[in-house]
Amino acid sequence: MGVRGVSALLGAALLLLLVPSASAASLVQNSGFELSCQSGSVPCNWESLGGAFAWDNTTAAGGSASARLTGPGTAATIRSDCVTLSASGLYSNRFFYRALASGSAPATVAWFVYHYSDGNCTPAMFLFGNGPSFVPVTADGQWHQTPLQFLFIDNTVGSVQLGLGFECGTLPCSDPVTRTAWFDDTDFEPPSTAVTVSGLMASSGRGGISVRWRTSSETGLLGFNVYRRAGGRSARLNSVLIRVANRPTGSGYTFLDRSAPPTGTVRYRLQVVRLDGTAIWSGTVTAHR
Repeated sequence: MGVRGVSALLGAALLLLLVPSASAASLVQNSGFELSCQSGSVPCNWESLGGAFAWDNTTAAGGSASARLTGPGTAATIRSDCVTLSASGLYSNRFFYRALASGSAPATVAWFVYHYSDGNCTPAMFLFGNGPSFVPVTADGQWHQTPLQFLFIDNTVGSVQLGLGFECGTLPCSDPVTRTAWFDDTDFEPPSTAVTVSGLMASSGRGGISVRWRTSSETGLLGFNVYRRAGGRSARLNSVLIRVANRPTGSGYTFLDRSAPPTGTVRYRLQVVRLDGTAIWSGTVTAHR
């Protein structure tokens, strides 16, 4: 058995969406941190391996809540519920994080995968951990999506748990300061087929801000939603789903935001909705007015 991971940074010109043939957007339960338990203080099906872990409904990359992790800068981690693997192949992961523009921001955020030989993540059946894969933190109070990560699993039996957290940099390191970061919208997806969305951009004009994108294939897709970010939250702009054109070679799309703020920098996110009703975020673009 073996696991090897590679990572790919997504450029603004080409966004690679990994769309499972028949599965939810994320194999991890409560991947958007919308469900709470224990009187709303802790996200369900996640546990802390270091640091204080809480459910935060005051800020979110998408939806209405996120996971807030506070702890020593040397290391703080949360771990997901158990995911039973059903196929060998290339699995993908990415997530959103937020760090304030202050001395409390960690140097890096990181993801881990804990792999077990049985289907229930039994501690005695632990094989090895993949990662960590570090991403330098942009500490500006905004939500940022990490680069798409790939994990190749070459056996069809087993289970995994996903870990998210932060560290002070290249280990070993020392950091006595208490750090805080938020996490949201975690995708951990099974072997899949690739669909590309290219040319995602936003441009300001007299009538508002136009958000444009193209597809090269629309197999398994239902439509799109356009979100505008403001005040640390995302609001859906289209009242009805923007349906795909169902053209074999893909199509071009434009959404005009007539109610965009008259000044400043405006951020948009494109959400892709699948035929099975699940969805995935495809990227973020900005326009200046």
